[in-house]
Amino acid sequence: MTEKSSWEEIAQESLKILKDVRKRIDQLEEIKKIQCTDGNWDYDSYMHGMANGLILALSMLKKEDPKFLDAPLKYIKSSPNIAQVLSQGITTDFKL
Repeated sequence: MTEKSSWEEIAQESLKILKDVRKRIDQLEEIKKIQCTDGNWDYDSYMHGMANGLILALSMLKKEDPKFLDAPLKYIKSSPNIAQVLSQGITTDFKL
């Protein structure tokens, strides 16, 4: 194996790794987007912390300052009526 082909192999492998990292960052972005939607991040303190954890992880990978979500005045879980509706889910078997 020549020195040139060795460097080419290293460059190709590095490019594959970079593409894989980019793909994983994109996937993490999508997960963060879902976690940060209303009804998820503000359901309870655990979900709030998970959203901020994803925000922190992505900011570190992208070398950006994190923009954390402040705690809501009241979590959905602590609002009995809303939590009850959400826990029951949506039903589609309506009878007339």
